[in-house]
Amino acid sequence: MLITNVAVRGVWSVVVILAIGFITVLMAYFGLWNPILAVLPDLAIYANLGFYVLVSTAVFAVWLFSFLVSDRLNYWLVTPGQITYNHVVGGGEKSYDTRGMVFEQLQEDFFRHWLLGFGSGDIRISTTGARKEELYLSNVLFVNWKVKQIQQLIAMKPDQNATL
Repeated sequence: MLITNVAVRGVWSVVVILAIGFITVLMAYFGLWNPILAVLPDLAIYANLGFYVLVSTAVFAVWLFSFLVSDRLNYWLVTPGQITYNHVVGGGEKSYDTRGMVFEQLQEDFFRHWLLGFGSGDIRISTTGARKEELYLSNVLFVNWKVKQIQQLIAMKPDQNATL
């Protein structure tokens, strides 16, 4: 579940693989694999309360890591005349000129956006130019306020001062 939700690219993927390998070799060096593997034949697994608490705690820990750490590593920066998508890990960024850019606010899913999302929504951004792209930001909280702020910033010329 963690592998499918957390994207690690470039050099950081090599670092993660080397770290996992290092921990595996370190556990073998200290002789920790023998006690762990010795318990497996005697292990009786029952789906009781402890099992459900353990599984739900593990799923919650993965979700909490994804929400508090992984999701914060990629963000959008909106400045007058330009929108930039930044990747903290790997240091990549992609900038888009806002001339001719179309922002669409989507809140058509009543259950996901209004009942569970407390007024959240999706934003679809269509770029123009030689490389047309359609960017999709899902589950943006306070989407009405954020779209208004973005529209004010992209309406400014790059040489104007941004006061937002």
